[in-house]
Amino acid sequence: MHINWNSKVHMPAFEDVDLEQALARFVSNATDDDLLAAFLHFGEGALIKAAFNRLSTFQEQVQAEHDHICGFISDPLTPTGRDSSRANLMLRDAFFLQLTEIKAAVEEVRDIWNALRRLSGSNLAARHHRSNPDACTEIDRVGEIMRGLSRARRQLDAAVHEHKQAMHDIAVREAEYLAFTATSGSISKAQFDAMTPTEFEQATAALACRDGLVVSQRQGGARDLGADVIAHAADGRKIVFQCKHRQPGGRPLGSPVIQTLNGTARPVHKADIVIAMTNTSFTEPAHQLAKTQNIHLLWGLDLIRWATWGVPLLDLLDIAQAESEPSAA
Repeated sequence: MHINWNSKVHMPAFEDVDLEQALARFVSNATDDDLLAAFLHFGEGALIKAAFNRLSTFQEQVQAEHDHICGFISDPLTPTGRDSSRANLMLRDAFFLQLTEIKAAVEEVRDIWNALRRLSGSNLAARHHRSNPDACTEIDRVGEIMRGLSRARRQLDAAVHEHKQAMHDIAVREAEYLAFTATSGSISKAQFDAMTPTEFEQATAALACRDGLVVSQRQGGARDLGADVIAHAADGRKIVFQCKHRQPGGRPLGSPVIQTLNGTARPVHKADIVIAMTNTSFTEPAHQLAKTQNIHLLWGLDLIRWATWGVPLLDLLDIAQAESEPSAA
């Protein structure tokens, strides 16, 4: 083997003479191929270790960001709370997906490193021989993983940018909603709770007018057959409201209320949209029955979004456009 003995690297001087002689024989018997193969093997290890460190650092950064995002809290009482929660969830999911892939990449690089380390006692010259097509398999795979790291960074940057834009738009809309609460068109939950049943019906009619609906009946009576307030949308759809005012803290409204409304709203009043609303709440059976009979329940947060924050009723119920009739078979 050709060795530059002027090198600053010297043979180690072991106290164990046999060990020192064995190492000397090993070096003297080494060929140029052995020397180059050993250097290449060391270089591969250095590259893999550097990749592992980069991946590990990136994993820690993404984990910290993910944990931070998990702490984002949206105010459910604001009209943009759901949108904020949705935007936060999308960002959290984007980071969770990348974090899962990064963790898998870290483990794969760790396995490659361990496999390469186990080769240290093998015939490295044979492994790196030009006739061996698999000589660079490990390094090639690490290269693929690191290119994936670059893609992950770009995807996370895009997700963060999208989240920032969404939150900016939400903040603008929330400012508009907040300004609305100071106007006479806004009715608070506390105001609803302080009303009489008749005032509750009249307030419902006023809110319908505020939304541009044409109100033909502003309050119910002894023979209203479940229709306290009746209004019409611009496209002609007829909306029937049944208004049930209760004292705060009272028992939730049960399914009999929905059964009565279901029996008259469409058969008798020819309603296209049926709404049962209250300032308290509904029982779970009432929710289930209303869902099966396509009756909208307006209470709690949705009532606040409509009455207090000014979200248009048809937008709130996600029925702003008339549903087209199914074509005949």
